[in-house]
Amino acid sequence: MRSATANSALHFAAAGLFACAFSLTAEPAAASGSGTAPSKTLSPAMDVTSADVAPARGKHVFFGCCMLYVPSYFTLSTERAYDVVVHFHGRPQIVEDTVEEAGVNAIVVSVNYGIGSSAYSGPYQYPGSVDQLFGHIDRAVAKSGIKGAHLGRIALAAWSAGFAGVGAILSKSDWADRIDAVLLADGFHEMYAPSGEVYRDGLQKYVRFADRAARGETLFAMTHSSIRTIGYASTTKATHTLLDMITLARSTRDGTGPRGMQLLYEAHRGNFHVAGYGGLREPDHIDHFKGMGQTLFPLLKSFWQPTSHTPSNSAWALK
Repeated sequence: MRSATANSALHFAAAGLFACAFSLTAEPAAASGSGTAPSKTLSPAMDVTSADVAPARGKHVFFGCCMLYVPSYFTLSTERAYDVVVHFHGRPQIVEDTVEEAGVNAIVVSVNYGIGSSAYSGPYQYPGSVDQLFGHIDRAVAKSGIKGAHLGRIALAAWSAGFAGVGAILSKSDWADRIDAVLLADGFHEMYAPSGEVYRDGLQKYVRFADRAARGETLFAMTHSSIRTIGYASTTKATHTLLDMITLARSTRDGTGPRGMQLLYEAHRGNFHVAGYGGLREPDHIDHFKGMGQTLFPLLKSFWQPTSHTPSNSAWALK
């Protein structure tokens, strides 16, 4: 099974490399030109084959490096608006299944540009690039058979290196104000400053969004493992720095989350939520992706559908 998973990962990643005309280098830009380039050794496979996740059922539309999925239960709002979850990095089937597991009434777009954070930040460095993405999504929705609909609420989600796509969009003030939710599954890194501390300027866009979530204007939820990194800040260090920047304390927890993940702490303020887990290996990293149907997407359902209740199998029931 491990061998089949690895082979599938390589095949899927290679297909993404040939399909997309974007830079696929592994290193994000160094902080102010002085940070240390991150190691290429922690570059998880884009494709995570799952024998324990049932195939999703619904309509698919492919465009570029993206796959749009319309769940079978999806319905438009009374104003004929469609909410959308744009997820960066990871096998589309797992993204679709975890969204459906949580029962989120939204169209799902899986974006896979390749391996490494710059593969995801690079495409959105250009003027009009984000507008182009959502223009493509709008046309793909129409192609799926949903006519006369318009874009409603937007959730940006990511696992692993995909966080850089979310960060690139949040860096654009015109689009940052348009985003309703950000969900990050073990994907939140930053460069080190020359002082050896986490480069805080690079986290300012997340601070702004966290402040909005704390006021109840948006939703911002994150999970992270305890995997160590070389040359750039791990998800643990980057997340702890963000919490320090907004003066939010961590509350120690001792529980078991989805897929046997060991909960270490939580931090909450308004609609800003963080859960830190143990785990030092690649399978632990993958668990954050496969567990999104119980960790992050239930929070999105509750945020977008206030009359709904967080499912009893949600990891946040551990609070």
